[in-house]
Order: sequence, then C-alpha cells, then structure tokens
Amino acid sequence: MPKRSGLQKMLYVVVAALVLYGVIVALVFAVGPSILFPRTRLSADDVAELGRAPGWTTTRLAVADGVELVGLVRASARADAPWLVFFGGNAFSLATSQHILDEIGTAGEGAAVFAYRGYDGSGGEPSEPALIADALAVVASLESQGVPPGRIILVGQSVGTGVVIQAAAALSARDRPPRGVVLLSPYTSIRQVFQDQVPVLPIGWAVRDPLDSTASIAAIRAPILMIHGDGDRLIGPDHSAALAALVEPGAVQRVVLAGRAHNDLWRDPATASTIRAFLDQR
Repeated sequence: MPKRSGLQKMLYVVVAALVLYGVIVALVFAVGPSILFPRTRLSADDVAELGRAPGWTTTRLAVADGVELVGLVRASARADAPWLVFFGGNAFSLATSQHILDEIGTAGEGAAVFAYRGYDGSGGEPSEPALIADALAVVASLESQGVPPGRIILVGQSVGTGVVIQAAAALSARDRPPRGVVLLSPYTSIRQVFQDQVPVLPIGWAVRDPLDSTASIAAIRAPILMIHGDGDRLIGPDHSAALAALVEPGAVQRVVLAGRAHNDLWRDPATASTIRAFLDQR
C-alpha cells in the first residue's frame, strides 16, 4: 500500500505540472500577440504635428485588405540619394521612429516610416504575414514614385528586424535587393525570444508570430550591418551572432556595444555614427 500511495502522489504531481504547463502555454498563445504588439496610440492631431516638422509630410498608404497605413515621409535632397525605410520596435510610435530617422539621415537621404497595423491610426491588426506584406507594399509604393529598391536602405530595430530580414530576402528573390540592411538588436526568431525568458519550459512553439529570421537572412543579397548591446537581456547578443554566422563573411558587419542593453542603444553615439559610416559606404 505505501508504494501505491507514493505512486499516486507522484501521478498527482505529474498531472498538476502538466495542467500548469498547459495553462502557461494557453496564456502564451492567447496573450502573446498583445505582448508582441502592444500598440501605440498617437492621435491624428499628434501625427499631423509630426508631419509639420521640417522636411516631413504625413501620408497614407492603401495596402492589402483595404487597410490604410499612416506614415511620415521626408523627401531626399537629391535624385540619386538613398532612402531610409524604418521598421521599429514593438512599442515604437511614429514620433520615436521619426526621431531616429532624423538622427541617422543627416546627408540628404529620403526617409519613410509607416505605423504598423493597429498603431498610431493605421488600420487592421498586426501579424507576421501582414507586416511582411505591408513592408513590401511600402517598397513598391516608393518604387512607383521613382525610388527603386536599389536605393533603399531597410532599417529595423528589435521586432522590426524580423520584418526587414524577410522583406529584404523577398526582394532579393525577385532580383530587386535593397541597397543595404541595418539591424539593431536582431533576433533569430520571436519564438526563441519567448523561450529565452522561460528556459525551463518549452513555450516558444506556442507563439503565433514566429518571425523566424534564421530561415531568411542567408537569402539577402545586400550588405548587412548589425548592432547589438552586450548587456541586452531581452534579445541577447548571441542572437545576432547566430544570424551573422548564416551570412557570407564579407556581406555582414556586426558591432557589439559595451554596456548597452535593449532599450538604450540610441544613448550611445556609436549607434548613429556606425550607421552613418555604413551609409557613407553605400
């Protein structure tokens, strides 16, 4: 009888652990999208004010499913200048993105940023397929205005790096690669980012928007710059190291900034100066 009682207790523990794991997985599946895409909510007046900044205008772009994206555009100073197209972190507003583009686009480059679906007045709901399609629609819109992909530098930060990598790979597959790619705090996949936060339990598979950068980065036919903080605890620098290892050695430059974490890269002047040096070579 004692052995049977001990076995029963063990079964109870196992069942309880499985139930708890199931609850955690269900939560990841249910609330993962809201964690990944927390939305920013600038008003129409706020966006209009951003569009009155020197050189900037507000714009709207109709994409798939009748959705309209709200964006900011700054025309280039010369006909052959490159264009910086920015895809920010999951909590970046248009104001934050505009500030970053002003910081790095100091030599007359064109610049454009569009709020993700559900952000800052853009319609629709954010998801991996939608964001990749929207990124390609932004590039196509610029091309229709005389700016081919060969003049476009795709810049992504955090969540935006996965969007940039897949968009750049798709453009490369069409023999229309971008001029260059800049990745700030890139990740191997969002599933792995979630998994890193709970290493003792397999939860990554429950993430609905995997954004697997490892599956696409090798297909990019453009120079790549990666910048990462060595103190980043959300997306560790091992992510960018793994991505860089998938790219031909001469096609990627990886810079690790000492003492920088996930949210303070722009406090280091080396972030902007490294990007500027990369742009000057293009």
